[in-house]
Amino acid sequence: MSGHIKNILTMLGSALLAAALLGTLALWTMNLAPRFKARMAEKAAIAAQIKEAKELNITYEAALAAPTKAVGKPVLWCLRKGDGHISYYNREEQKPVHITNPGSMYQEGGSTHSSCAAALLTITTVTAVSYGSFFAVRLEASFVAYP
Repeated sequence: MSGHIKNILTMLGSALLAAALLGTLALWTMNLAPRFKARMAEKAAIAAQIKEAKELNITYEAALAAPTKAVGKPVLWCLRKGDGHISYYNREEQKPVHITNPGSMYQEGGSTHSSCAAALLTITTVTAVSYGSFFAVRLEASFVAYP
């Protein structure tokens, strides 16, 4: 009889363990699925902008050279996030991009001097400033997403 009781207890323990594992998996799936669906919806929403950015292939230099053709257009640029509103095109500090919504960006890991992340942006303004012999251009963009 003790052998039967031992087998019954082993089966009950196994069933409880399986139920606990299935419950954990179900909870994990319920939490993960909405995030996965949201990320997929976000990717679908920006797919057209990514396609247009790739087709236009507007570089930093092209945006400065022809601002009227660049303003309002999407771009895919590798940016290194700097302090505040400033990011740098292809990690080059002489090519600042003023981000109008920097809170939407995250600080990428690694060395801030060597890393950059592909970012989808919309160019909002290119302003030329001339003050005596001083001349500068300010390129502003709105962050959309990290594709």
